[in-house]
Amino acid sequence: MSIENIKQGSVITDKVSLLLRNGENEKALDLLGQNYGPLARNAMEKVMKYSNLSQDEMVRVFGKISDILENVADKISRHERLNEKKEKAAAAREQAEDAAELAAIQAEAMERRKKFEDRMRWVEEQKQKLAEERRQLEEQRRKRARLVDPLQYEMSIQAEDLAGYVPAFGWEAGPPSAEQTAALEKQGICPDAVESAGKASLLLDRLNKRRDEGLTTPKQIRCLEKYGFQHVGTWSFNAAKHMIDRIAACGWRGTPKGVDPKTYMPSAETTPIFDFGW
Repeated sequence: MSIENIKQGSVITDKVSLLLRNGENEKALDLLGQNYGPLARNAMEKVMKYSNLSQDEMVRVFGKISDILENVADKISRHERLNEKKEKAAAAREQAEDAAELAAIQAEAMERRKKFEDRMRWVEEQKQKLAEERRQLEEQRRKRARLVDPLQYEMSIQAEDLAGYVPAFGWEAGPPSAEQTAALEKQGICPDAVESAGKASLLLDRLNKRRDEGLTTPKQIRCLEKYGFQHVGTWSFNAAKHMIDRIAACGWRGTPKGVDPKTYMPSAETTPIFDFGW
């Protein structure tokens, strides 16, 4: 039974009680019949006819019933309001929990996105770093390719003391210093194959001595030996420069016309025709 039916029952019992108080029993019975059907009317009529209740007692009974129904309606109404408050509170709590869960999901998504972006940024940095390392390695490779192997240089200048060098002191057996490495590269020697500081020192001394004596440099020797010339290590700096300038004038396509590199030996008075900075 709904609270509306209970309230309606309370109103009807009040009206019945009022009609009985006024002695309008038939109207009271009709009101009961209209609202609760003929069975209720007949039952009430029998109560009035056969019970020992007086008219005032009947009024009090219906008044009591009305009070009970009204009290029940009030309790149900309070209960419904309390339930409504509880439902609203539960809905608000659920909404707050949903909002908190959504915020947590969004925060987690943002954190994952940040980690993903950081990872992608790290990957890109690693790619750039790797590309830079490759570029540097390629640059070093090209640079090393332009340098002369020290063993080849030793054979070209017929330096037996360099080829058979054995360190005599402790410092000589150590690796070449940064200054020695830089000096060897500057004079055209690849320092990677120079295994000790003593060998580097001896090689630098020989390079400086040959420069002072006006003999060919490592780069000149390598350039001319590439074209097939023999014993270039014994040539003078100017003679080697003169021949390289002649090769350059031919567009680096080969030796000058009439020159056989296997038998060619420069004259003592050779002078350069072109100056290409060799």
